Amino acid sequence: RVMQNLSARIQEAVAGHGSLTLLTGEAGIGKTRCAEQLLLEASKLGMRTLSGRCPQEPGTPPLWPIASALRRAQPDGTDLFARARGFFETLETSTESDADRGAGPAGFRAIEQAATLLRDVAASRPTMLMLDDLHWADVSTLRLLAFLAPELREIPLCVLATVRDGAEVKGGAIEQVRRQLLRHAQTVALGPFDRDDVAALVETASGRRPNAGLAEAIRRASGGVPLFVQEVVRTLELEHGANKFDALPPGAVRVPDLARDLLRERVRRLPARTLEV
Repeated sequence: RVMQNLSARIQEAVAGHGSLTLLTGEAGIGKTRCAEQLLLEASKLGMRTLSGRCPQEPGTPPLWPIASALRRAQPDGTDLFARARGFFETLETSTESDADRGAGPAGFRAIEQAATLLRDVAASRPTMLMLDDLHWADVSTLRLLAFLAPELREIPLCVLATVRDGAEVKGGAIEQVRRQLLRHAQTVALGPFDRDDVAALVETASGRRPNAGLAEAIRRASGGVPLFVQEVVRTLELEHGANKFDALPPGAVRVPDLARDLLRERVRRLPARTLEV
């Protein structure tokens, strides 16, 4: 159902009606993989596909995921991408801080110019733009999306952004813009796998379908998160051998180290008062 919903947004963009969709879920749930499958679907429909990632590292230049997406695009005989490269090179040499860049007149002009570039790219050919890890986006990128989102229904531009549940954000200004963004975005949540989904994924990963008891044990240990399911399978194969995997008892399954590390990180970010309770 999730894929059908998102595929519909692509079809609408081909018909000239764009959208902004936030694909949410916890780490390892499959957001990026799902988004990449949709990029492939859009490409098969003749759309231009662009993708950029929001890095967690500090000091990221403003509008970096948009700039990186446009820089990697294939030339199409127009001057659009040369314009994009020139604009972002100028922006990166600016001495204005990112916190100020989106707020004043200069910041607004930069955002409007970037929006114009995206409008022109989409006008030349229906376009899908995928932005990975939007929870780490710089404030200028978020302000650009908030600026562009209200008019997307009139533009053949489908914007799909992945957002991790519970991710730590960089500051109050970003959180404020994110709330503004939600007014114009559709949110689609990816949930954990059930037992049958886990069994199918295990069969894909190992070539062997687990019995119901083993599949349920893997679901419990992994929380139904696909990345953790695959980690459980790898651990079981290393400890017991691939040939014996499908005959293992449920008691052989344990919580993967990757999941433990993520849980520790979440606990670390909890307020001190919550930890005391």
